[in-house]
Amino acid sequence: MYSQMSIGECPECGDELYVFRTKSRKKVVKCVNDDCPKQLAYGVPKSGKMEVTGLK
Repeated sequence: MYSQMSIGECPECGDELYVFRTKSRKKVVKCVNDDCPKQLAYGVPKSGKMEVTGLK
């Protein structure tokens, strides 16, 4: 699993959004709340540096 990094809060439930690495080495941003109504997951480029800016 990717070294987890919080990047903000989920627009649906207000819990934290974290960066995870899948078994196939892809990065995704998803809500850590398993009971989140929409279970949002966002694809992120596989390479490159990620930086939290606080902007939406």
